Parts: sequence; C-alpha cells; structure tokens
Amino acid sequence: MKKLVLHLQQEQPEAVSGALRMISNFTDMASAGQYQAVLLVTGAAVKQFQSGSPLFDAIIQLANKAQVTIKLCHNALRQHDIDEKSLNSKFEIVPAGIYELVCLQQAGYAYVKA
Repeated sequence: MKKLVLHLQQEQPEAVSGALRMISNFTDMASAGQYQAVLLVTGAAVKQFQSGSPLFDAIIQLANKAQVTIKLCHNALRQHDIDEKSLNSKFEIVPAGIYELVCLQQAGYAYVKA
C-alpha cells in the first residue's frame, strides 16, 4: 500500500491548488484501495480551508475521496483565530501538526512538502 502525507504551510492560492493537484495525481496513479493520502495543513495555509475561500469547493471535492484525509493543525487554527466549529466536518483537527507529521512518518507515510 502506498501512503503519502503532503504537508501544506503556504496560504497562497497557487500553493493550495498545487497541493490539491499533487494529491489528485497521486490518487489517480494508485490502484483503488491501494493507497492512503493525508493532506496535513499547518501555518497560514489553514486560512484557505474556511468556507468562502476561492478554492473551498475543490478542497471539499478532495475531502470526499475515499482514501484521502485532510488534517488541520489546532495550533495554526488558534494562531489565526479560526473557530474549529466553523470548519467543515470533513476536516480532522489534530492537536499539533508537527507531532502528527512525525506520527505519520513513523507509520510509513512518505513525506512530501507542498
């Protein structure tokens, strides 16, 4: 099984759309059921995961893929004054992005920086 964690920190729309394309390319190449992909969002990038963001529809479309998980860092949300309750329920909130990243790597996920 192929496992990918794509780490996104930059909030610029081109960085976010690039990350979405990378995950989609990965899922398109992997055989159904033979992959797991995580988009780990930290830093200012969390701002783009609020409804009303220009890329929100594309983000939700990605979140609806069966073996893709979008994880947002609680510390980044707090730093940018984003209420977790205002976010889409498709997103998983993790206490600290850096800790989650280490856990995923120890679980065999390949790390790619977006």
